[in-house]
Amino acid sequence: MWLASAKLLGAFCKHQNTEEAAYLIQTQILGENVPLSASMLAINSVLVESPKLFIDTGYVQEIANAALAAIPNPIENSSTAGVLAIGKIIVNEAYQVDQELVGELINKLCIALSQDITTESKRLILVCIRAVARQAPWLIEPRLSQVVPVIMTSVRERVIPVKLAAERALLFSLQLQKDDSVYQTYLGTIDTTANKALADYHRRILSKLALNERARLEQLHGQEDAEAIEEDAEVFSVGGLNVGTADDE
Repeated sequence: MWLASAKLLGAFCKHQNTEEAAYLIQTQILGENVPLSASMLAINSVLVESPKLFIDTGYVQEIANAALAAIPNPIENSSTAGVLAIGKIIVNEAYQVDQELVGELINKLCIALSQDITTESKRLILVCIRAVARQAPWLIEPRLSQVVPVIMTSVRERVIPVKLAAERALLFSLQLQKDDSVYQTYLGTIDTTANKALADYHRRILSKLALNERARLEQLHGQEDAEAIEEDAEVFSVGGLNVGTADDE
């Protein structure tokens, strides 16, 4: 029921003026009596159906804060929806205009990644970092000192989906699908221990991933990268929440 309601709300908001939409955000998304699951679903739905609505109504920071607050929630579905809401913001060009905001959100995702959150939330944070690194590498490059260490921790995860997501996130964060220039520059900024660890991982894993990705991109011959679109599609999903979870009471 909540998923259908959230999707209807997202679609409905597209046809409201700014004042009406602001009222809906206040009452149906950020209201004190709105269950967390319903709120997170609604945020994700609006970001898909009417992505600029939170900008037009001046609620970007409030929405981002609500999504960030959901990430540590022990109920996995609420946590993952919070991650995906932040992911939808940082990959959207309209929000990327405010590089300070997006940079802050990327840093907050990195902090969350190093904390005790659900395994699926960790995987999705890496998916979101990979997506923005591929689409807007200029947003990640100034923050490599925050991004790379937490990803390096994640590549050592025993949970295979998290480990694989971390590998892809690191590949694109260092822009290795293009060349080694960003990687080499970053190596020169870190201490000896971190340098050795990253260089070894590059030799064993990243260099091979980079060669494969470069070969794949060359075969596109300028055509649309359907594989990349499919890989990043998870960021734009709505409906990861189950109704009737414990946090809804």
